Amino acid sequence: MPDIAVIINPNARRSSPGLRARVMRSLGAEHDAVSLVTRGKGDGEQLAREALDAGCEIFIVLGGDGTVNEVAGVIEDTDAALCPIPLGGTNVFARAIGWPATPEAAISLLRGVIGDRDALTRQIRLWAVTADGTRRRLCLNAGVGIDGEAVAEVERRPKAKRTLGQGAFAVAAARAVERTARRGSVLRVSSDGAEPVHAASISVAIGGPYAYFGALPLDLIPGADFDGRLHWLALSRARRRDIARVAAGAFASGRHARDAAVVRGVAQTSLTITTDEAVAVQADGEPVGAHREIRFAPAGMLRVLSPRAADDAQESLLGAR
Repeated sequence: MPDIAVIINPNARRSSPGLRARVMRSLGAEHDAVSLVTRGKGDGEQLAREALDAGCEIFIVLGGDGTVNEVAGVIEDTDAALCPIPLGGTNVFARAIGWPATPEAAISLLRGVIGDRDALTRQIRLWAVTADGTRRRLCLNAGVGIDGEAVAEVERRPKAKRTLGQGAFAVAAARAVERTARRGSVLRVSSDGAEPVHAASISVAIGGPYAYFGALPLDLIPGADFDGRLHWLALSRARRRDIARVAAGAFASGRHARDAAVVRGVAQTSLTITTDEAVAVQADGEPVGAHREIRFAPAGMLRVLSPRAADDAQESLLGAR
């Protein structure tokens, strides 16, 4: 029986036969690995389920955040571990847990990480988002409003996404800001059952940074560090000058967290967002549709392999002392 499943998204932006072959060679003769190729959305989940049933213990994912999300939802609360190799456009999750930004650099570390997997495994509490009956696992972040609309627009234009990359998202986000400003503060946000606050847009995260633009991290929600809680940041208004200040702070100083237009919080058990008008939602960079009621709640535990896991564990131990 294979002990490693290599799940490949051949449509990922940086995918190539050469890289995929290099991953298989890097595992060496001591590992029995099976290569599984997706053909469309949802295939990652199905292939992961079949591999888990076959006894695979390590799931190497060659793809972007969407493929990672599909596999993570299958192996949560099991002894299997996820090992993401970044082949997508941004690969926020892989980079956030300590993998290099380029697939070549990540592959060079792969064999050593798997060989020392006992020391380089960490556990992450996932959350789930339920929107009008649609449920999706959350590995890193989600947005209701501006980035929800931006993601939906980019996904409707796959050619522009592939050609322009993050430039396509920047253009879509600018348009979403204008629409959100016209709509006003229509979201009612309740954290852990508290009295709702009103917002124009909200972003949530279980870890950070929230995104990357090239090598530059966008630390939109400071403090989100895979501590098991859901950290959130809402905009009470969405004027262009407010967005500009928040974006500048997220890329540099972190001063945006104290901006007058910002409302922040941390949810332990639940975060509920309601609105009279359906608003776009994204989870881990994938559109979830437009909804009037969105609920976030803790989900299962995910084991991940990371070259930085030992350092993170040491930092947590020192912090506890």
